[in-house]
Amino acid sequence: MNFENGFSKIEQKLNALRKEGYDRIHIPGGTSKDGSHYCGGVIPVYDANTKTVYFVGVPYDSNFHKRNDENGHTKKSNEMPIETVIREIIEETALSVKPEDLKKLTCSYSIPDNKNIGKSHFKNFYYVKQFTGTLFDFPGPNPIDGETAAPILIPASLFVKVVFKNHLPAVLETIKELKSISAEYAFALMNL
Repeated sequence: MNFENGFSKIEQKLNALRKEGYDRIHIPGGTSKDGSHYCGGVIPVYDANTKTVYFVGVPYDSNFHKRNDENGHTKKSNEMPIETVIREIIEETALSVKPEDLKKLTCSYSIPDNKNIGKSHFKNFYYVKQFTGTLFDFPGPNPIDGETAAPILIPASLFVKVVFKNHLPAVLETIKELKSISAEYAFALMNL
């Protein structure tokens, strides 16, 4: 694939998604049933042919919950953060991840919970070291939860520009991690 043509096609797809109401690109993730934590996974994919690093981006409609009921039908009570991120990744991407495939990032943090005074809401971010499966490819909203559309692979150089700003620190930390793993990653990410 010619990278420039591929880059242009991805930008066109992002513009089309915006017109459909998907106003953000998120890393795969979501919140626990009790709302005590959010968990997201940064998923890099290296293409050895083009020597390009891509990230899995999930088109997200930030107004969905204002128009529709939150279904939450797949969320489980008493879910641990690692269980939340594994569940959310499979629901939003169709990729399977094991606990040992995840590395918690240091940019994880907590904030005061806006629903439960005196409690904290934890934001947990993970670098996904490996996975199995093939990305979802369906038209329209995700049948599991309509706030997202089918995931897309976005080149790292574009991903850092379009990813939701609250997820950017996790992406940047993952990029730093990847650069330390191999010369291939370091070369592919040298301008970031």
